[in-house]
Amino acid sequence: GSVGDLPSIVNSLEPPDTSEAEQAALMLDTTARQNPQCRATLLELGAISRLVNMLRPEAQVSDNGKMNALGALDTLSAGDTAVQSVAREEGVLQLLPQLLDMSNPTEL
Repeated sequence: GSVGDLPSIVNSLEPPDTSEAEQAALMLDTTARQNPQCRATLLELGAISRLVNMLRPEAQVSDNGKMNALGALDTLSAGDTAVQSVAREEGVLQLLPQLLDMSNPTEL
C-alpha cells in the first residue's frame, strides 16, 4: 500500500480482534520496513497505541494478529525513540511477558 493509504490502514486496526486488524498490522510492518520515513506519520495517526491494544489479553486477538502487531511495533520502534516512548507509555512492556509465553510454547 502507498503511504497515502496509511490513515485507512491505521483505522483498520480497530476493532483489534478482526482479520482486517490482523492484515493492517502486517501491512504496517511491511510499509514501515520499506518506507522508514513513514514512521512519524504512523506515530501521529495513533498507530502505536492501536498496535499495543492488539496485544492486550482482553482484546482477544488471534495469535497471528498479535504476532503481526508485535512485528509492526518492532519495525516501527527500531532506532526510533519517539515510537519506543509512546509504546512504553501505552504499557507494552507489561504485555511482553505474556507474549513471550505465547511465542515459546512449553515443550511436551
